[in-house]
Amino acid sequence: VGGGFSQQDFVTAAIQRYTVFLGEKLGLTKRNELVVGRFAQIGWMVTLIGELVTGKGTLALAGQKTGDIAQAHPILTLFVAVLLLVAASSGSGRFLYNEGRDDR
Repeated sequence: VGGGFSQQDFVTAAIQRYTVFLGEKLGLTKRNELVVGRFAQIGWMVTLIGELVTGKGTLALAGQKTGDIAQAHPILTLFVAVLLLVAASSGSGRFLYNEGRDDR
């Protein structure tokens, strides 16, 4: 990004503009991330319970063919490997707070 601004300055400005237009109900706020995380946890538990009750995985319940990972397409295997790597790594992100609010 030219004009003497760093990429982080550009991203911060874009997020602040986004927050001004849409308010705090949408966006990268701590409250919203906690809510999304809770929904993900509930979805994960429902999936596990469904597998325990039916004996079939999510894809099998949706009528998709399932099989050995060695039979999967190489791109799918790479995608799963990248997801596992990202999930295992610790992030360096941070929440952006509005000035005057101390909800850290």
